[in-house]
Amino acid sequence: QGFNNDVLNRAIGISYSILRRSLKGFEYEGRYRVSNSQGKVLVKKTIYNFIRGNYRLVRRMREKQLKVIAVVDVSGSMLKYSLWTIISLAYVISIVKTIILFRDNVYVYKPPRRVIKPLIIKFLQILFHGGFHGYTNISLAIRSLKNVVSSNDIVLLFTDLEQTVKDSDPWVEAKDLVGKCRGLIVFVPIHHRFDVADRFREIGADVIIVDDVSKLPRLLRWRLNLKIW
Repeated sequence: QGFNNDVLNRAIGISYSILRRSLKGFEYEGRYRVSNSQGKVLVKKTIYNFIRGNYRLVRRMREKQLKVIAVVDVSGSMLKYSLWTIISLAYVISIVKTIILFRDNVYVYKPPRRVIKPLIIKFLQILFHGGFHGYTNISLAIRSLKNVVSSNDIVLLFTDLEQTVKDSDPWVEAKDLVGKCRGLIVFVPIHHRFDVADRFREIGADVIIVDDVSKLPRLLRWRLNLKIW
């Protein structure tokens, strides 16, 4: 029935609330963890150990932060699932380095560095302002993805796997991608192309069926192993 800005703004507000709740205890970039084998010596902790008879140096090591590339289908067939794609993106945006929206064209965005309410809401409003419409070219999106992905990235693909533009098969494009990143996770709604989903599983991708929007935070936390309450 068309695109409604009021509905979008409500969805973004819900997404932001979920985001803020989920980030309690989140390990942000720059956080250190204690290590006994590598990194800079922590003098105070080491002295405390020596006083207690534990003669081991305590070091700190910067952990590599998990980085995610979100690839979101915003074609017409995904209109009925627009809420769960927006909520999913808001939930993981603090660790997203690149966002790719696609229909029969591809749009690449960089999220704001600071996770604060005005920036996030403004960004999501701009991101989804065009609404969900048009045809779908998953293969084109995956080819564009290859230009920005690195070996430490996890790729999240939100789509119903219904390609409506004539192109190469999307799982063929994704086959090389699986070996170039830490993982490809495909989130699909109940109504999707089951045959294409099976093809993605065959090349090593995880395909997760989302039957309830309320389960998305738990699914994302589980699959990404996020350190959240």
